[in-house]
Amino acid sequence: MPNPGDAVSNPDELDAQLLQLEHALLETETAVDLLAAALEDDNNEDTRITLAQGVYRLHGLKRIMDDAFKRSQKTLIDAMGEHPQPIHLSNGGMIETKGGYPRKKWDHASLGSVVAQRIVDSSIDLDTGEVTLGPEEMVREILRYAAPSYWRVAELDRLGVNANEYCEVGDATSSLIIRRNDDF
Repeated sequence: MPNPGDAVSNPDELDAQLLQLEHALLETETAVDLLAAALEDDNNEDTRITLAQGVYRLHGLKRIMDDAFKRSQKTLIDAMGEHPQPIHLSNGGMIETKGGYPRKKWDHASLGSVVAQRIVDSSIDLDTGEVTLGPEEMVREILRYAAPSYWRVAELDRLGVNANEYCEVGDATSSLIIRRNDDF
């Protein structure tokens, strides 16, 4: 097995390293299951300490994995360029990019008022003038457009509301969409 600092000189080496990592993680999962079973039988201090040390190390590995994923993701996004085509993988998976903009400092009061008025307006039967939605149904409808910490931009667009008028829009960002084949 290569040392952690060894450079990968070809794609086959990277694939081999990732396969070894996958197997090691699966073995770790099995070991944790065995420790859990041992704790159910006899909740002894040594087993709890062993599991605690494992949890501690896994937490550190999670950070390393997250950093490696973020670096790999950024490198691939950059390599794919401005108008990337999806990459179809030999295992049936596919990787493509998705763009978006960070939105901050929402004017919740103004936007909420506009959305509420649009919902009220759309609930009026044009032939009879009757309001077809009750207050509870209107609130449920509002929740289709807003979430506790963000607004659903695509839903707002469907109402004819430009979300960018109610928040600070940052620079465009990209992320990868990883579509898994069930066989992973």
